[in-house]
Amino acid sequence: GEAEALYRGAIDATRVVRAEGHTRTAQALTGLGELLLDDGRVAEAERALRTALDIRMHRLSAAHSLTAETPRLLAVCLLARGARTEAEALLQQSVTTLRAVRGAADARTRRAQADLDALRRTN
Repeated sequence: GEAEALYRGAIDATRVVRAEGHTRTAQALTGLGELLLDDGRVAEAERALRTALDIRMHRLSAAHSLTAETPRLLAVCLLARGARTEAEALLQQSVTTLRAVRGAADARTRRAQADLDALRRTN
């Protein structure tokens, strides 16, 4: 659709203008991954989100709030294909970092915690 084309265009543009591993590329990849996930295209979403996470880990560090949000989305992909152990580890990482950086009351922290709690309830 149109949104996917816009994300892909942004990814291509940032790769040309700012270099392959720029944080803007990671931002567009995360948006694309979330869109693909919502569309049920789990394998494509996982690839985009893994690339975004790699960029953010390299450029921003594991302790950055933007880095901490991507694992939550990646965990949803992993759950869709049955990789519960890796998904739980990513959600725990996301919760821990978001709590430290944004606080327990932040909406992103609460969303990651709710996802982790839901996963643990189904074990």
